[in-house]
Amino acid sequence: MWNFSFILPSFFILVIFLGYYFFLPRMPLRKNYTFLKLLLVEFAVIILDVISTWVDIQYKGHSYFTLYFFNLLFFILFFVRTYLYYSYTTCLVNSYRLNHSFLKYIGMIPAFVCCIIAISSVFTGLLFYIDETGYHHGPLRLILYINLFIYIFFSVILALIKKDSFQRKHELWAALGYNVCLLVGAICRLIFPNFLLMDTFCIMAIIIIYLTFENPELYIEQHVDIFNSLALIDYLNEFPKYKDYKILAVMIHNYNDMREIYGAIQMDKGLYLIGKFLSRLVSRTKVFYYRKGRFIIITSPQADTKKLINQINERFTDPWTSKDTELYLEVNFVQLENITHKESTDLILNTIANALDKNDITNKHDCLYIGDKEIIENEKIFNIKQNIETAIENEAVEVYLQPIVDSQTYKIAGAEALARIRNTKGEIIMPSDFIPIAEKNGDINKIGKLIFDKTCQIIQEHDLQNSCLKWINVNLSPTQFIMTDLAKEYGAIIDKYGVDASFIHLEITEESLVDYTVLTKQISLLRDIGFQFVLDDYGKGYSNLIRLKKCPFINIKLDMELVWDYCKDPEEIFPNIMQAFKIVYFSVTAEGIEDDYMAAVMRQIGCTYMQGNYFSKALPVPKFLDYLEANK
Repeated sequence: MWNFSFILPSFFILVIFLGYYFFLPRMPLRKNYTFLKLLLVEFAVIILDVISTWVDIQYKGHSYFTLYFFNLLFFILFFVRTYLYYSYTTCLVNSYRLNHSFLKYIGMIPAFVCCIIAISSVFTGLLFYIDETGYHHGPLRLILYINLFIYIFFSVILALIKKDSFQRKHELWAALGYNVCLLVGAICRLIFPNFLLMDTFCIMAIIIIYLTFENPELYIEQHVDIFNSLALIDYLNEFPKYKDYKILAVMIHNYNDMREIYGAIQMDKGLYLIGKFLSRLVSRTKVFYYRKGRFIIITSPQADTKKLINQINERFTDPWTSKDTELYLEVNFVQLENITHKESTDLILNTIANALDKNDITNKHDCLYIGDKEIIENEKIFNIKQNIETAIENEAVEVYLQPIVDSQTYKIAGAEALARIRNTKGEIIMPSDFIPIAEKNGDINKIGKLIFDKTCQIIQEHDLQNSCLKWINVNLSPTQFIMTDLAKEYGAIIDKYGVDASFIHLEITEESLVDYTVLTKQISLLRDIGFQFVLDDYGKGYSNLIRLKKCPFINIKLDMELVWDYCKDPEEIFPNIMQAFKIVYFSVTAEGIEDDYMAAVMRQIGCTYMQGNYFSKALPVPKFLDYLEANK
């Protein structure tokens, strides 16, 4: 006899999930549709499991047709359910090709073959057969479990191979978890065939899927009560490739300032009112909240966005009021159209965000239209960001060394360690391209640490401390300089390689001098280890001699533009500055020396050292060592 005690609670739990699915807002995503199919098929499987089992028990009171019909339907839906779990995994890893190509049909083959075997059992009895003594298992009964094991195996392999597709680490574990539940359920059904346990483990798998991937709260911005940025990203990733669309972005002008003025609670209430207004205004399209006072509206190419902009602007002429809220706000607009589907979602959103910020700064309330030019520019920046992240992750940031020569002898005295990063083609990305981006997104700290570590390694491996070099300069960005654990980290690195800290001169820019308290504290900690300091890019900021005198610099590096300007149009102030530096015992390095004339001019006014392409461009380590050998 079969035991039904486990299947009834599973049935009621499933009813709750179906209710939540239909009564809460959902994004039109493949994984959501697949989950719905899974719920409906599971619902049918549970009912048919009970009905087929009951008619099998009461076989004497039912015809052969009834027995075959319900058992056959159960087995077919059993195989379909197994396939749907696998299909859901393909949706999670954004496997578009697996869902929209011949590979999709290849994935259906095991389930299709099993369904054919089940149907043929009416005549062959391969899976089951029915005679005057009731229901009996056929010789291929185990195909139920073999089919399940095949799909679980490929589902797990797919999740592991494409683990980077999961946005959060626990999502991978959840994907593996629900497959493990199915595996355990199949084993339990094999061991305890009289207990209807399989459906219980399937419900456990559905619970894992719901809590991790299908909970609609994950896609709702709570304080605005519309779809959030995660929903936007997933929606754009899955937008049909055969459809065109355009995007209208709306941003609250001076959002951060407005949030300070009105307060977080009041502003959140205002965002809620704005979100509801936009949702009603474009009821047939999708509205998303994309952080920092930004709303994204995705419309068809035929939509009259000019009319839409006018309607939104007209509404913003009045305050946003509720029971305890009254906000006076303005908005900026950006429109992106003619999307070709070649652009990645990240590129599209990055382009929109940059355009909104640009429009907000210029205080233009007219709509800013984004075309191919802006997308190409942002694509370049986006690709550089990816190259930076890849270089950091793989520790592939390269050290190039540029010689610094004595102005009197032209013999090499020191060198500056410079960072170089390559693109996917192996080509060097110009520092002027990647340094500003790295400074903006915070990667400059990681790059700086990598360059320092690799420079120390180069010094150790090639015994540069015992060469004709007197020092090597390493740059410190302003954001690096304020790191509280900087001295501890750099001290550990020089200890690791056995490098004398005095051999390394740390270059800091005038930006680092803004907070004098931080400056003196950080320099004190680093000087205790033995480091010495150089002021880089003098002439870009507002440093004066009195302020510099308070700082323990041993060298001042003149910004190349300052050097170029003087060489083109000599005047009296610059030489006087040079003499003042000498009085307070600063040595001076002139950067950007391009020819013999510039070198002669800088030597004449008293520069101690010179650096520039006239002597040598920045060189990879092997070529630098050759240069060092040739210019002792």
